[in-house]
Amino acid sequence: MDCIVAYEDGRESKKKCYMWVYCSGRYDVPIVYYEYHTSRAAEAAEEFLKNYEGICHTDGYPVYHSLKPEITVVGCLAHIKRKFSDAIKSIEPDKQKNTFCYRGQEYCDAIFHVEKRLKDFSPEERHHKRQVELKPLMDVFFEWLTENFPKTVPDSPAYKAFQYALNQ
Repeated sequence: MDCIVAYEDGRESKKKCYMWVYCSGRYDVPIVYYEYHTSRAAEAAEEFLKNYEGICHTDGYPVYHSLKPEITVVGCLAHIKRKFSDAIKSIEPDKQKNTFCYRGQEYCDAIFHVEKRLKDFSPEERHHKRQVELKPLMDVFFEWLTENFPKTVPDSPAYKAFQYALNQ
């Protein structure tokens, strides 16, 4: 995103800057905070999250994984699914179901289905049900990713989708 920066002599100059967006969780007081920085470096997130301890749900941008140990970074399943979906777009529709990436989408959909069923439970009930229902599914998905990643062609869309998912 380009920002307009006015210099002291009144001239305008375009300067590259970035928007960092922070949101509270679905079950907290809803807050969306937009913060502009001239950099995408980790320092921007570190400064904002300096007193925070807990879970940080993010896209796959690598700087989040360098945050302090008190922050547990979790990846976004929607981004993971999109990587699998994008990887099969160039395949003929009747052949897509026979691909690893189609199976990756199915795992994501199954996880989304469980999460949707749990959305109205209390945080404590949701946590318990996630441990009972979702954790085994996530474990199977991770095992499947680990087992099949070496079978993908390096630098292919499928390879990149698997790599992205495993890095989250």
